[in-house]
Amino acid sequence: MVRGHDIPAPLATHLRPARTHGLVGHDRSGKSTLMQRLARKVPPTGGTLAFQGVGVALEDLP
Repeated sequence: MVRGHDIPAPLATHLRPARTHGLVGHDRSGKSTLMQRLARKVPPTGGTLAFQGVGVALEDLP
């Protein structure tokens, strides 16, 4: 949760290097919130992040 908005879950991604990817969804579905959180522009206010079922702290990512 960021700024009182839930980030949709579960979110499945299959990203490949050197490819262009898009993020689509309905108005106010959390696209910008998700990208701002991943870019560390806003702090989380709740919830968890997991990759392949294992908890992840964004502070530990490069």
